[in-house]
Amino acid sequence: RMGQETEILKNDVKNWLAWHGRQLSFKSFMAEFARDWAFRILVKYRISRLGGGGKVLKRLIPFTSKYNTFIVTKKIGRNLRMMHPFSSIINAESIGDNFIFYQNVTIGTNRDSNRPRIGNNVIVNAHSVIIGDITIGDNVWIGACSFVSKSVPSDTMVVGNPAKAVKRYNPSTKTWEKLTSHIPL
Repeated sequence: RMGQETEILKNDVKNWLAWHGRQLSFKSFMAEFARDWAFRILVKYRISRLGGGGKVLKRLIPFTSKYNTFIVTKKIGRNLRMMHPFSSIINAESIGDNFIFYQNVTIGTNRDSNRPRIGNNVIVNAHSVIIGDITIGDNVWIGACSFVSKSVPSDTMVVGNPAKAVKRYNPSTKTWEKLTSHIPL
């Protein structure tokens, strides 16, 4: 388990640096760590998942909670990306690979059980809420200010309060196609 978490940490750091046009090196890691608070939150989260040694390292990075971003989810896949993670709570049962979220996102429930399960390649835009014992499929795009309390099938774009499906992803054309009518979930 620790080996897998270490590989995910390395992968996320490498991809984050590449996303910002930097090569993987100690110097570029430290520069990004000093510059970008979202990167510090990512590193702190991944280090906390390492187990015993991670707990010691986590204490050396104490300054991330001032942004009110709390990631409680124990299982998040590769390529976690936080665009502006200010004031966000991420408390899902599990989250797949390539998860992106913006500011003021709440994911969870008011209990420890019945938390959302989120698939691969999911984007959650600003001020959105995902709550309850639901499943968000793969390749889902959740629009800003959406309230999602029902499961969302794969390859779907949802918006609104309550969230409604407005587009479906067509893998053969690699485009989002508008639905003729908004479909309640």
